[in-house]
Amino acid sequence: QLSFFQIYQENVYDLLAEKAIRNKQALPIREDPVEGPYVEGAIRRTVKDVNEVLSVIRDGVRARTTRSTTQNQDSSRSHAILQLLIEQRLSEDPEISRDSPSLQVVNRRSLLTLVDLAGSERLLDSNTDKISIDEVKVINTSINALGSCIAALSKNKSNNPFSTNHIPYRDSKLTRLLSNSLGGNAFTSICACLSPGFTQYEETLSTLAFAARAITIQKKPPPVEESPLKNRQSEQESFILAKEDLTPLSTSAIDNRNEFEALWEQRERKLITKYTEIISHLQRELAKKSLIIADLESRL
Repeated sequence: QLSFFQIYQENVYDLLAEKAIRNKQALPIREDPVEGPYVEGAIRRTVKDVNEVLSVIRDGVRARTTRSTTQNQDSSRSHAILQLLIEQRLSEDPEISRDSPSLQVVNRRSLLTLVDLAGSERLLDSNTDKISIDEVKVINTSINALGSCIAALSKNKSNNPFSTNHIPYRDSKLTRLLSNSLGGNAFTSICACLSPGFTQYEETLSTLAFAARAITIQKKPPPVEESPLKNRQSEQESFILAKEDLTPLSTSAIDNRNEFEALWEQRERKLITKYTEIISHLQRELAKKSLIIADLESRL
């Protein structure tokens, strides 16, 4: 499934929506406890091959907001975000058709996010009309917010769970949508576009400094695991289908259920151990502060 939207003037617009409402209906950003931030109401088109993906991308690129400036005839005035949700579906029975969604189990999901940032420009180098000035200000503000997040993440090299280092994801809609890509369970690559022109020396130097900070971010995404909760739901659906068909449950399904339950219990034990360590750490810190307060009171 593919979605394609742009952030223009700090508003999110669906590039795949109908032309009549494309740039008139701003979409809200919501927070999912598992998936993270997402754009509510964004159209998701189902694609099955590369040609369909490229076709949707072309439709979205044509709908993107651009404007002619003194530096670029078709300068993008928005940040474009393309998200491709990939699902891996497997079936225990090889004779079951792949086109039968009721008998398929979603084992793994992965989200590929591609972002094309609008270029940061100096006001002196752009058109001087009011619309262009407002656009440049908003673009530069969101780029600066992204730079602040990159700088904060590059300072947090210890991956300490007790770190109080604040990451300002909510300073802009761009950084909020990219919070998982920047600091979550994801691998991230950044392409820095440079100009060989001497007149763009300062912009080139700033871009290189931004990229240098970005590569210092340390991330250790855990391996992708099958969700026991989702597979339990799928197992329950399989039980219902088996009951309706009056067919006995296969031995492999029972083995999988036992495996999922064991995995679920293992993850529960890990969570309990983790939170026990956090509580112990907080108790030790509280004890240290209590000793300091007691010492100060005795001196007074």
